[in-house]
Amino acid sequence: MDGSIFIFIALMGLLLWLLLIRPQRQQARRHQEMLSSLKVGDEVVTAGGIYGEVTAIDDDRVQLEIDADVKVAVSNSFGFGGHNACVVFKRFAD
Repeated sequence: MDGSIFIFIALMGLLLWLLLIRPQRQQARRHQEMLSSLKVGDEVVTAGGIYGEVTAIDDDRVQLEIDADVKVAVSNSFGFGGHNACVVFKRFAD
């Protein structure tokens, strides 16, 4: 009886890892790869729905031109407890 409970708990832990943790890590890795490949001139959309063209890239910010002479800076890192609240991002086709 005690051995079957241990096996059940181990299987539940494995299932949790396969369904929740692993996909989250893969998504975070792909997002980080995309952020590191951003370059000036890329057209992107932020998580908040702002479309713009990358005009400058800093260690912790990306500057976007959203209209003629209208530039905004958005965070390019994971913040706010691990959520990417105002992060870039989706890159349009090159």
